[in-house]
Amino acid sequence: METKNYLFQMTIPSVQKLISSSRKSSDLWASSFMVSYLMKKLLKIAVENYQAELIYPVIENTQENKEELIANIPNVAIFKIENDNPEIIKSLLQNEFQKSLNEFIKFGVVKLFKEFGKNANNEYIELAQYQIKETLKLFVEYLELENGSKISDEYKKVSEDLTNIINYEKKSQLPDRECIENYKLLE
Repeated sequence: METKNYLFQMTIPSVQKLISSSRKSSDLWASSFMVSYLMKKLLKIAVENYQAELIYPVIENTQENKEELIANIPNVAIFKIENDNPEIIKSLLQNEFQKSLNEFIKFGVVKLFKEFGKNANNEYIELAQYQIKETLKLFVEYLELENGSKISDEYKKVSEDLTNIINYEKKSQLPDRECIENYKLLE
């Protein structure tokens, strides 16, 4: 197969939901850190496994071995990859995101409740797990770049098209009916 240049856009939407539902500065920090951590992890996979050329955000490797507890990566990333099967890359990124999110939902929520001395009864844990599951989603899309690595009018058009595709996908998401709080109350 012939390799082509693809522009990828990856986003974790609903950051505003996380911010607005934060009651304390520690909630806000945890939400921001979680989004930043997940994006950083996915970008590392794209760079290391597929030699992705990061366009946004610009990440400097000044402290490669030091994991900082700061949220310094935005919820949107744009990168270029030369490959013959971009669908595999998209699928890998989505699977890795889901795996990381499931690990946090399974282990992290209970651990956080215990660390903050909260009563970790099942109702609170289920609600926290539902909120994470419904709030944090990953959208990954790609389009071919005809002119390769040139930043041109075509690049701008492809980037706008990717944004429109992802915005459409975000708007078409439906919540899991079984986990909606009001639905549970009616049962």
